[in-house]
Amino acid sequence: MPEKGFPGEDHRLMHFFPRSPHAEWNGSDFIVNLTYRKDGVMIENELKNYGKADVRGSRWIQIYARRPLREVYYLGIDKCVPIIESEKKE
Repeated sequence: MPEKGFPGEDHRLMHFFPRSPHAEWNGSDFIVNLTYRKDGVMIENELKNYGKADVRGSRWIQIYARRPLREVYYLGIDKCVPIIESEKKE
């Protein structure tokens, strides 16, 4: 999530792990190793666990408002697909 007034994109886990009848992602989790600066202090190797807490269905956890503020851009294969290919999907 970018700081207010700075460029970047605000991504949510549901954008990368979409729900479907075959994949609810319940009980899934992964760990992210973060390095960043906060108030001039370097924070290194901070481990954050992200996932769906409940096997029966729940929201993704970590709370989005508590993410480190940073300029983020997603570069995925869907950004590289020729226009003709993306038109076929619609």
